Amino acid sequence: MGASFSLVLKAHIKRSSFYILISIFVALCVLGALYDIFSLEGVSTLSSEVYAGLALLLSVCVPLFCLSDFLEREKEEGTFDLTLTRPVNMLKILIGRFLGAWIATVIALVVLCVSYYISAAVFGSYISPSSHFVLPLAFASAATSCSIALLFSQIGGFVAVSVSLFAFLVASHIIAYYSQSAQSLNILLILLPNFHLANLQNECATSEFPAFCRILFSVVSNIAYAGMLLLLGDIFISLRQKPAE
Repeated sequence: MGASFSLVLKAHIKRSSFYILISIFVALCVLGALYDIFSLEGVSTLSSEVYAGLALLLSVCVPLFCLSDFLEREKEEGTFDLTLTRPVNMLKILIGRFLGAWIATVIALVVLCVSYYISAAVFGSYISPSSHFVLPLAFASAATSCSIALLFSQIGGFVAVSVSLFAFLVASHIIAYYSQSAQSLNILLILLPNFHLANLQNECATSEFPAFCRILFSVVSNIAYAGMLLLLGDIFISLRQKPAE
């Protein structure tokens, strides 16, 4: 667990693309704020909309950009052999990857949150702090899934992750459209990462419960969601490593 955690955290901190992406997201957030400042159409919500979109984009793009050299690092530091020979519990390896990705994402989110709230102080727009608990855990889940796929096939893993993300985005909109008339389909939204984020943010923003309860609800919800992904990953790796009969 410790080796996987250290590997993932160092890989994010040392990559220049990690900081370039943060800078791009912050720049876009500032541009949205400037639009609000000079908007001649009255009160604008573009700043909030841009921030919400960038935060979701951050949880999807950063794993794809920052996980490209994980295989080489795993071979150098020995965690690749740990995964194949399983001298330790596979769940500990997955948890180590997950926590390493979560800690690294906090850095990006802190920068993004600070830039947003500086502009929010001017425009009076506000996003519930409890919503931010959604993003690091969702990103860590995505990063863990990406690294698992890349472990077994770099090209196949990249294709699988890209196709899955596209399918998730398309399927979520289709399900959302039909679920308006068929409430029984709402349970399917729990399995879609982007709607897991959007629904949880909406519930936190509209909830009348105290802030502490909203934060606690966000944390519990994301732990359950991340646990589901970790369990699926553990089952997948166990099946791949099962000796042929």
